[in-house]
Amino acid sequence: MNKFKRIKLFQKPGSAGSEWYDLTIYDNGKIKYHGQAFVKFMGDYEWQISKIEIDKINKLIEKYDYMNIKHSKNLCSVTDTAGCQTIVYLKNGKKKDIDYIEDENNWPKKVNKFQNELKKIINVYKYAEYVGFESYIEIEPEPKINLKKTMECLFETKPKQLGLRGNEFLWDDMKIQFFGIPIPENFTEIKKLIEEKFKEITGYSIDDVNKEHFFMKRYDRGGMSSGCINPEWWRKEAIQQLIVNWTKIVEVPF
Repeated sequence: MNKFKRIKLFQKPGSAGSEWYDLTIYDNGKIKYHGQAFVKFMGDYEWQISKIEIDKINKLIEKYDYMNIKHSKNLCSVTDTAGCQTIVYLKNGKKKDIDYIEDENNWPKKVNKFQNELKKIINVYKYAEYVGFESYIEIEPEPKINLKKTMECLFETKPKQLGLRGNEFLWDDMKIQFFGIPIPENFTEIKKLIEEKFKEITGYSIDDVNKEHFFMKRYDRGGMSSGCINPEWWRKEAIQQLIVNWTKIVEVPF
């Protein structure tokens, strides 16, 4: 049996609301967790699981034949629903990255079963119990978030031309990751945040003029140019649309 070296899990919310957190499981049983929003414990936490749980995880990977699960190549994309991404790294160097989207047949249903069983083994719900939006505000009243003045509002209206198919999925991903972050007073600072987030998510610079496009497997949902990101589109079309959206929110004449 090829045993895991580490496993990364990203639980992402949809428009209807759900838990938002990420964690890493190490082969020595250590778990590092970060609660983003809509969970009982937000911020950074660590805990340890036993050798028995570690063995259960290795058996779970084998039970579902996780490393050999095939993509369904579904052409229909639902980008505003919750999802869970798991990346399994084996000690033999192999890696399997699956981004499972609820209500979208992009991967077999057994991926969802694998992810749910994995969460139970590590007892993540002790920290990531779902807290609804109203309760979330009650738990974290300071600072109070003005939802009309936070970064995700900039991503409500998309450009008419989205270019390569991966651009739209990255746009939606940014919207989620910018939730609750106050909009800076000037667009220069906003542009800096966008550029930093682009680099954080993709690993590439938005200003790389030598990079016509690159591929990201997490945004591969089937179809021509699926998973492909175009930095030039982000520099021109995306930034321009964000400027227009910003002027409407802050009521600056454009």
